[in-house]
Amino acid sequence: IQQFFELYKKLESSAKDAKWVKIHAWGNKDEALRQLKDSIELAVKNKANEIHLAEEEGGAVGSVYDLTHEMMLTPKVEGVCTAYIEVQKGDANKYEWDLNTGYLTLDRVLHSSVFYPGDYGFIPQTLCGDGDPLDILVLSSFPLNPGSLADVRIVGALNMSDEKGEDQKLLAVVLQDPRWNEVQDLKDVEGHYKREIAQFFETYKELENVASNPSTPMVASMDLAKPKAPHFNADAVSRPKKKAKFATVSGWMDRKDALALLKQTQKNFVAQKEIGTFPKLMRLHIGDKTPWLINVIVKAPKNTAIKHDVCGQSGLMKITKVLHSAVEYPGDYGSLPQTLGEDGRAIECLILSVFPLPLSCVVEVRPIALLDMEDQNGPNSKVIGVPNTEPRLSEYLDLDNIPDHVKLEVSEFFNTYRNLEGKESWARVTGWRDRAAAHMRIDECRKRFFSFGMRMEDMEERILSQEHRIERLEKALAGAGGKKK
Repeated sequence: IQQFFELYKKLESSAKDAKWVKIHAWGNKDEALRQLKDSIELAVKNKANEIHLAEEEGGAVGSVYDLTHEMMLTPKVEGVCTAYIEVQKGDANKYEWDLNTGYLTLDRVLHSSVFYPGDYGFIPQTLCGDGDPLDILVLSSFPLNPGSLADVRIVGALNMSDEKGEDQKLLAVVLQDPRWNEVQDLKDVEGHYKREIAQFFETYKELENVASNPSTPMVASMDLAKPKAPHFNADAVSRPKKKAKFATVSGWMDRKDALALLKQTQKNFVAQKEIGTFPKLMRLHIGDKTPWLINVIVKAPKNTAIKHDVCGQSGLMKITKVLHSAVEYPGDYGSLPQTLGEDGRAIECLILSVFPLPLSCVVEVRPIALLDMEDQNGPNSKVIGVPNTEPRLSEYLDLDNIPDHVKLEVSEFFNTYRNLEGKESWARVTGWRDRAAAHMRIDECRKRFFSFGMRMEDMEERILSQEHRIERLEKALAGAGGKKK
């Protein structure tokens, strides 16, 4: 640790801007707590100077538990709903949405050597007997990002209970992933998947009941002078007579019963407050130094096959596409706020980064080229850029600085990534242009946004707001009529 902090700024120094770090000493726990306390007190004193999102947007940050299906733009198809993803497939970290901060927080790390066999989350606007929303396990080809929304198709449910009572889990597949098109009901799910899922939920809490005592070894030390079998300390690992935590699986439900469960939990949910305002990434400023430097919202991290878009009503990232071919994005893929292309959407940018950037990250990008493309909807050029703060790419200033193989790789990706989506969906690269063309494209689409896009966005928000208001009034009138009867 000490070596890292002594070295990590050495290559950042220049003649005009010297940067360095000097290690003075290590402090113990008490000293660390004192420094933490001092920093908290300083933050409280400066609280009046902070700019709060709630003040800017005119309301508190909303809760994902209260998201309505209208807000999530869920297709009105039987058996299809929107899930909020908390845990990524293959992970052992269990996250939960924190109502106070609006962030995903680490709830616990699984105590056993197991991992979630699918992406795990819940269905907003549902309520189960334990006071929590209805949980869901999603079968996916590629791990879904925690904190994102995903349209899923319900295929069954696992009937189980834990120390709090009934705790059923819906089983679903990603709606946009064609690899799961044949899975429509529980009978279509491979038998081993079902056994693996049931085993996971039966065993994942077992070691949470074992008291952790670092001073008591699981296996007693061996006497090397007299070789013998090690003595197993049973007291250190025996379970208490009454389990604090447990899970029992009693069987599976098919799609019909699972949908009945979903509808019942939706009926149980009663909203008691107005839905808060969510952060709106699409209202992000493009940047003060445009077109030389632009802000880009990452929607598909490098080397992934899942594309997201910002849900206009919730402000959360929602999965809109899973690549149908065996390809991955060759760079971080995102969109430019405050721009409007010919197809009515924000123009997109491929970021040639060294290290993948996380989903929904906002990064300052230096445009260096323009990839001319067209698809079934018309012109669809992509801005090509690099992270402005990445020193390994500081020489990337224009089209000529991009290696030939990288250009071939990017062209190959965009020429082929839609091939398996059907005849009505296609894309074709028509050529490469330099930085000046990229700047011209950005300015052109920015002017179009302020001429048309902003008005359209505001009008859509007003219409949706009125629709929600009418819906609430209709429910109130229906409730009043029921009382009179």
